[in-house]
Amino acid sequence: MSLSAGTLGGLIAANLTGFGAIGANKMVFSNAVAAGIVMSIVGKSFSTIDIGTIPGSGIGSGTGLTGLIGASMASIAVGALPTTGVNASPLMQAIMNAVVTHLGSNTTLTSNHTPVFAGSGIVVIGSIPVTIPGMAGNIDSQLSSAGAAGSNKTILSTAIATGVVSGILLATGTVTISGSPSGTPVPGAGSGSGVIS
Repeated sequence: MSLSAGTLGGLIAANLTGFGAIGANKMVFSNAVAAGIVMSIVGKSFSTIDIGTIPGSGIGSGTGLTGLIGASMASIAVGALPTTGVNASPLMQAIMNAVVTHLGSNTTLTSNHTPVFAGSGIVVIGSIPVTIPGMAGNIDSQLSSAGAAGSNKTILSTAIATGVVSGILLATGTVTISGSPSGTPVPGAGSGSGVIS
């Protein structure tokens, strides 16, 4: 599996429905926000700390980011809004819970490792270079493309990005490393690097 704007958009819309949202533009909004989030994550790099068998080189493969906490992400997002109404918290909870679900089960991690050729790699917390301005700009442009033109569009985009990025910067994950030895195999450690899809 890989990250999908369509899948994430569906999760956001479903969560919004669960919170009572009934607007005609709910799906359009959800898909635009999801597209901005996903395009800000796909292709990003990550680093790993590895343990297993050396020496050699291996390929790592894993699925899902862990350590994402939807409630904390939603709280941070709401806190980034200059003013809030009664719908601010449910909106951010709907979005962040969807992000946690999707990134936790659909993020594909592919990596290269030396000298560990067999073992596991743990994604280094903070090594995924997502940024609030980058994600906010992507969400904002996707909302504009979808026809949103409200005066609070950029403020909302920045708040959503603040919540999502805060979670990703504290997230980790695991890859399973397999490859070929280049000498007599012994236990050892190393590091790796990869890309998210």
